[in-house]
Amino acid sequence: MRKTVIQWIVPLTLLLQSCGTVTPTLLPEATPTASLSDVLAESTPGNPFIPYGKNIRFEQISLEEGLSQSVVNTILQDRKGFLWVGTDDGLNRYDGYTFTVFKPDTNNPFSISDRSITAMVEDANGIIWVGTRMGGLNRFDPTTGKFTYFNYNREDNLSISSNYVTALEIDEKGLWVGTNAGLDFLNFETLAFTHYRNNPQSPLRLSSNFITTLLFDTSNKLWVGTVDSGINILDLQSNQVTTYEYDSEDNGSLSHNRVLSFVQREGIVWVGTANGLNRHNPVNNTFTRFLNSRNVEDSLAGNIIYSLFVDQANGLWIGTNSGLDRYDFVTGNFIHHQYQPNISNSLSNNQVNAIYEDDSGVLWIGTFGGGLNKYNRQQDRFAYFRNNPNDLNSLSSNFILDIMADSIGYVWIGTFDAGLNRFDPRTEEFRRFQHDPDDSASISNNAIISMFMDKRGVLWVGTGSALDRFNPETQSFTHFFPEEDTNSESLRFSVFAILEDSQGNFWIGSNRGLLLFDRETSTFSEFRPRGRAANSFSNNKINVVYEDRYQNIWVGTSDDGLKKIDFETGDVITYLNDPENPASIGGNSIMCIYQDASGVLWVSTHGGGLNRYEPSSESFTRFTESEGLPNNVIYGILEDENGDLWLSTNFGLSRFNPSSGKIRNFTASDGLQSNEFNQNAFAMDKNGTMYFGGINGLNIFQPREIITNPYSPKVALTSLTLDGIPFTSDQRVEYLETITLKSPQDSFEFEFAAFAFEQPSRNQYSYMLEGFDPNWIEIGERRNGRYTNLPGGTYTLRLRGSNSDGTWNEVEQAILVTVVPPFWETWWFSGLIIISLIATAAGGLRWRVKSVENRNRELERLVRKRTADLEKRNSEIEALYQADERILRSVTLNQIFQALVDVSVTILRADHSVVFTWSSKKNKVMPRVSQGFKPESLAAMCFDRDEGMIGLAMKSGAAVVVANIHNCDLRPDIKEVLINEGVNSFAHFPIIVDEKVIAIFNVAYIRPNDLTKDSIRLFTALVNRASMSIANMELFEQTKDLAVMEERNRLARDLHDSAKQKAFAALAQLGTVNGMVDSFPAEVSPHLSEAETLVYEVIQELNFLIQEIYPIALQEQGLQTTLREYVFQWESRNNTTVNLTTQNHRTLSLEMEQAVYRVIQEALANVSRHSHAKRVDISLVYNTDQLQVNMADDGCGFNVNQKATGLGFRSMRERISSVHGTFQIQSAPGQGTRIIIQIPLKAPPGD
Repeated sequence: MRKTVIQWIVPLTLLLQSCGTVTPTLLPEATPTASLSDVLAESTPGNPFIPYGKNIRFEQISLEEGLSQSVVNTILQDRKGFLWVGTDDGLNRYDGYTFTVFKPDTNNPFSISDRSITAMVEDANGIIWVGTRMGGLNRFDPTTGKFTYFNYNREDNLSISSNYVTALEIDEKGLWVGTNAGLDFLNFETLAFTHYRNNPQSPLRLSSNFITTLLFDTSNKLWVGTVDSGINILDLQSNQVTTYEYDSEDNGSLSHNRVLSFVQREGIVWVGTANGLNRHNPVNNTFTRFLNSRNVEDSLAGNIIYSLFVDQANGLWIGTNSGLDRYDFVTGNFIHHQYQPNISNSLSNNQVNAIYEDDSGVLWIGTFGGGLNKYNRQQDRFAYFRNNPNDLNSLSSNFILDIMADSIGYVWIGTFDAGLNRFDPRTEEFRRFQHDPDDSASISNNAIISMFMDKRGVLWVGTGSALDRFNPETQSFTHFFPEEDTNSESLRFSVFAILEDSQGNFWIGSNRGLLLFDRETSTFSEFRPRGRAANSFSNNKINVVYEDRYQNIWVGTSDDGLKKIDFETGDVITYLNDPENPASIGGNSIMCIYQDASGVLWVSTHGGGLNRYEPSSESFTRFTESEGLPNNVIYGILEDENGDLWLSTNFGLSRFNPSSGKIRNFTASDGLQSNEFNQNAFAMDKNGTMYFGGINGLNIFQPREIITNPYSPKVALTSLTLDGIPFTSDQRVEYLETITLKSPQDSFEFEFAAFAFEQPSRNQYSYMLEGFDPNWIEIGERRNGRYTNLPGGTYTLRLRGSNSDGTWNEVEQAILVTVVPPFWETWWFSGLIIISLIATAAGGLRWRVKSVENRNRELERLVRKRTADLEKRNSEIEALYQADERILRSVTLNQIFQALVDVSVTILRADHSVVFTWSSKKNKVMPRVSQGFKPESLAAMCFDRDEGMIGLAMKSGAAVVVANIHNCDLRPDIKEVLINEGVNSFAHFPIIVDEKVIAIFNVAYIRPNDLTKDSIRLFTALVNRASMSIANMELFEQTKDLAVMEERNRLARDLHDSAKQKAFAALAQLGTVNGMVDSFPAEVSPHLSEAETLVYEVIQELNFLIQEIYPIALQEQGLQTTLREYVFQWESRNNTTVNLTTQNHRTLSLEMEQAVYRVIQEALANVSRHSHAKRVDISLVYNTDQLQVNMADDGCGFNVNQKATGLGFRSMRERISSVHGTFQIQSAPGQGTRIIIQIPLKAPPGD
């Protein structure tokens, strides 16, 4: 098994140990693990926010996914749901699937003014304002898709201060714009800028003109960050400015004058600078500083704070020059998330320029050179732990083989290559126990396969080389081995399962079979059941040992199925997979056995899915990929408080409801360590917390907290085309409220998106064209649709979408669709037509009458012509029908050919007809049958194979038509014969069977050009029918040959089964006589008698075989007389009385009488050889609808279950089945044997 211990594979072990993370540059900080304390503290019923995870797995989105550039400066989600990403090379709009990129276009006056995006905001009207590095301010109208830009103009004092826009902030009246040349306010009504600068004469004088960041706080004051002069707070009501700057002598001052970011949380403003994070105290207007310290692991990751963000759960996120931090307000620590080159889903780059959370709770991280990072908060439902090479208190390896939760509160985790871990859920720390070659008291092997804590509280560990007992006081291990030499690889001792049963027996499942371990004497013994099951476990590798509530011991093997030990009888019942039996267990490799709270036993297999044991029928019900499981390899089973089963598989984790059969599958994208789990790597502690391990770490979760994401996404149309051509409108497709299609356009294609960014590939979609579709069209994960040939009218296109958990949007997107019909379908055109018709009718009534009369005459002519055509076609069909009748009644080749020529002359009105075939005797093509030709003419019609028109027809397989013999180059004697017969035109039609030309069918006419297209079509159809009849006739002949062969085979089998067996028995008796004749002459006689009997029976078998072929006796004497003669002869050679009776006798078919006679003969032969009976009763009762035959003896009998297919019974069953009868045997040792035969009969005449 791939999932069993392979600890001796040293290279793989070294490779796994080399994998891990690297220490961040600024801080030797341990890679954080998932915060179980957060899970326990914050996750309560009704709380919509999921606790944070420490081991965040970021999905990286960059150029390969369509992002225009990898330096992300700003992120925004608009009210429609689209995500906007500003980079150093283009503005990007993302719908979860594709990016639309906006860049300057010299050919488009409404394109964006610059490609380097620095800031974005959306106003109350949905207008998006975009700041650029060199192109000033841009106003984007999403409904039209047009940009309007505002540039610096030195001639215009009301223009923007600079083309370098650094920050944007919206208020009710306008837009605040930070530039490198001052602060501007854009009035939305006048579109004029008001400037605020470092001007001594201004009441709102700024400390610097280079603005870096802006924030409106809850008191409506504007915080302005500068590049070198700290913070300016503008009170616009009092026209006052408050300035905060760095003071080297005041620790309560700002930590640095270069201010890079602001955020407000619960009324407190946080300030990010070029040297640390600052928290403002509004009471005394001081700042608390947070700085990076190399000596404090949980300090700020980096001192340059580029971005700050407060998410929906009120969590504070800090983007630094050394990674992403989250501040823990409970502990005062910073949780770090940094780039780690050995972990593919770590942060892509440590410089975090932008942080943004969308409506669904997905956190987006913009980095410098690493593109966009997506943090799906839904993944935190599954706490995640992994190895960190720099943290000795982390998990020792990501490859987990076994998990066990003890009664004290610890969770023990066994790895494939790095020993045993003891996990404390309260501290989230791991204590490692690893093998030390120099310490005999260390664990015996670093491959930990199984664990068990016995009733005494002793921990037992199964490793790749021994059974270990752990001493908690000395923290040491004692090793136990069977007596064999464990140094040999072939004899290496690996423990896969450990169990202490209710009787105190200590079971060990190993690669050496099923063992019992005596803990008092420390000895192993092989478990050997009594009787025939003694070797049931000797050669098996045992994967699992389980005791059910009825004290049955169940044993799962690696390749020999499931076994149940019955201690009362000593039997071992084995359940194996039978490919022909769907009620058998799904596979022979057993991974896990579990009995749920209701007493149902579940068995998981490697490849056979999940199996429910049905004790009443000793069968299994399977649940596989067909029922919705993600994979048929099931490693582990755990049951939650609701009775749901959690299954670890080779493709994720599944929650299975046994009552409803409903399955919910989770994958790595939901937060699992990977999609692949391992055998034994599952456990549940006393609090109901579940632990699952696999190839990439450990997941911990509370099943009650795995709930459906309630977020209802917005939906928008993203594409609309008309026959593949983009729809043109003054509005962009996303904002269309109406669509008008004008004739001849009556079709359209569309695409739409649901803005649930957690796992877009698993979002579900449906749509409906109201007024056209009766119901919603469910399209699953597809998101496009198409309508064609829409009739004129007004419709409503409704769009729906769900998130990845199946929560649908609450309000459908609705778009009015109007299909304008062509002018001839409009009301005004119909009215115009009516008026025109009335005018035309009034002005030209006489002309119309005359036209009608002319038309009627023309119609009469057409009717006559069509009637003639129909009559002609009917006559042709009738001719073909009569031809078919004659051809189908033909049973020989000559009859078919004669039917052809007769039909062509008598029915199809040809003047002459002949069929030519190849004569092997004369090596010529010659006439075979004919009609209308004189004998002397036929004698002259002999041709070579490739000669003339006949040769052409045979070679090409196509019809050859001669319209006039005088225009054709024919052999002189043939032309003379045709002229004498009066023939002027003819045609040759090849008859083809199995792609070979077997004959040429000729029709000839006295008149030239008499072969029309219709007549050629008719003759071709006639020839095709003849070809099919010939092919069917040949197939019938082959079928008859097969039937004869089958009968011969049956007779040979009967002869082999009966006569040969008796002949060998006779030889055996004569051999015995030969050995006894000298020593025991008195005992020779019985053997000679037996040999004589057997030889007689052989003769009888041969007689019956001959009778099978030539059943003269049955035909002449009948079944009753023939049976009595045979019974009389049989009684004379056996010491057994036969009582033969018949009731209501009547003659049956020869086949039925043969079958009954042969079965009775074979049954009496069995009585003679095996039964030792004194009496045999045979009765034949002829009822109206069936014949019933009963045979009963008072012999020794036999076990029907063991011998029901021997003793010639198979041959008897076949004989009775051949006449549609039933054959039944009743017997038991010492109780004789009864044979019951029932054969259905047809009612005799008169009944």
